[in-house]
Amino acid sequence: MIHKRVGAEPLEVLKDLAEVRRAHAISQGELASRSGLDQAQLSRIEAGRVDLRLSSLTQLARALGQEIVLVPQGSLSAVRAVIRSSRPQASASPLARQARQLLMIIESRLERLFHSFPSLEAQETQLQLRKSLLDLRHLAPAQLSTQALSLQRLQRSIATQMRRGEPPKAQNWQRLAIKVREIYQAAAAVPAQSEPQSQMRPAWALEDDSANA
Repeated sequence: MIHKRVGAEPLEVLKDLAEVRRAHAISQGELASRSGLDQAQLSRIEAGRVDLRLSSLTQLARALGQEIVLVPQGSLSAVRAVIRSSRPQASASPLARQARQLLMIIESRLERLFHSFPSLEAQETQLQLRKSLLDLRHLAPAQLSTQALSLQRLQRSIATQMRRGEPPKAQNWQRLAIKVREIYQAAAAVPAQSEPQSQMRPAWALEDDSANA
């Protein structure tokens, strides 16, 4: 949640938005895609070089899973404390960034499959897939990083399907939806504020593990 006290400077709110974006290891390009804004415009917004309209501010906040709210000045300290306690750490590990990139690739490839092979039979399953992918987006970096290897295997499986050039069968969509949901559930079970060292592996290790799988 982005708090907004009466009389708060606009730059203060923009700083909050940028902090939330970095805390979730979301690039400016990804946020621009989610919010429907141009990346160059988003860069100017975060730098405070644009007189931002309330509608655009709300659009950006919601793309980050946040809401703009008015908070009485007397309650501001308490609200800030609650927000800090629920916000993921701002520093994302290399593995978390790798996992976020893999998720973006998966989303992009699935959307291409959706549009290339529209299917009324698989429509409900595709909606479930989109819901699970959206849930994955909103996980903290520490949570998403634990599933980096699973995400890499998933994106390779999707790439194989795309190379075939054939519409996926209904049962293939169902298996995919189940797998994505399992990845989300496994990641969501991990505390958002801690990233176990046993899960931390350099990005190059993902390739080795996948090759041996």
